[in-house]
Amino acid sequence: MQGVSVKPGDVTLHPFENLEPGAFWKSGVEQADPERMAGLYQRKWAIGPDDRVATAGSCFAQHISRHMRACGFRVMDLEPAPRSLPADEARRFGYGLYSARYGNIYSTAQLLQLLREAAGTIVLSEADVVWRRADGACVDALRPGVEPEGLGTAAEVMEHRAWHLAQVRQMFMEMDVFIFTLGLTEVWRHRETGIFYPTAPGVIAGEFDPGLHVMENLDVLRAGAALEAFREEVVALRGGRGVRMILTVSPVPLTATASGQHVLAATTYSKAVLRAVAGQMAAEAEDVDYFPSYEIITNPAVRGTWYESNLRSVRDAGVRAAMGVFFGAHAAVGRGAPGPVAEAVEEGSRAEDVVCEDAVLNAFAG
Repeated sequence: MQGVSVKPGDVTLHPFENLEPGAFWKSGVEQADPERMAGLYQRKWAIGPDDRVATAGSCFAQHISRHMRACGFRVMDLEPAPRSLPADEARRFGYGLYSARYGNIYSTAQLLQLLREAAGTIVLSEADVVWRRADGACVDALRPGVEPEGLGTAAEVMEHRAWHLAQVRQMFMEMDVFIFTLGLTEVWRHRETGIFYPTAPGVIAGEFDPGLHVMENLDVLRAGAALEAFREEVVALRGGRGVRMILTVSPVPLTATASGQHVLAATTYSKAVLRAVAGQMAAEAEDVDYFPSYEIITNPAVRGTWYESNLRSVRDAGVRAAMGVFFGAHAAVGRGAPGPVAEAVEEGSRAEDVVCEDAVLNAFAG
């Protein structure tokens, strides 16, 4: 919905005359069908049948990947699961969640770091990357959920990571559209090396040392600067070829916070920062669009019914509503009539399949 500009000489009493229903809370929210809110999302550009789509982000982003595949879009998968691996096991090992096997990328800082590592502008050592578990297994600290059984040696972790980064680089080079879901502002950083981790050391593997590890809560400037740097550097990696981006904000609240705030206040802060960052970039760049999945799920009109009983996980109905709005603007390709599109959205809505590393923090809630 575009802003209203009243020019000198216009015959009008005030700027709020003759606005569309979506401009008013009463008609746009209170009286509107929350699953079909006219004007809430107006795409900037279309995703074509030949566009190679790459996806990444926090847990909620897994729904987007699944639905786009179900609706016939050309979603990239640079690290497909072995054919003999059952679907449930494939998801547990991080296959098919996104366009590469990097697991959840919760923050803009983590996304930028991954790009720089794939581009070779930073090179991380074994000491930087490998965490050990209590059972002696070795884990990739930057994607601790993709090998749930762990690996036998640090050398194996490094070998797996080198292969992974080669695939990620190829993804960045070949993608036409990049869909990224922003999830968190709280990041864990190594004080000396500056490396960002997706989860705190010691939660899944590794050892937490307050002298070495610190939690930082990104503000609008830092979160935005990381996202802008990603956008500039991915274009540089591609030899100046631009890439279209769709940004979303995850509607899933924090599992826990180390900020010292109440988790509800910490969640509000995080989502406000990320919404501001995504909105500003979309407002300033024609090749960046914002999709309001956060607004759809948190809409007061649904009175929280699109969340499970834990008030965090998004119900299948909420996922379907969000994806229905998306595909109302980006018509499914290769699926034909609206009926098959609806069926594809239905088959893509399986909230229980979402894989989240931070879910283990629930064990510490008491």
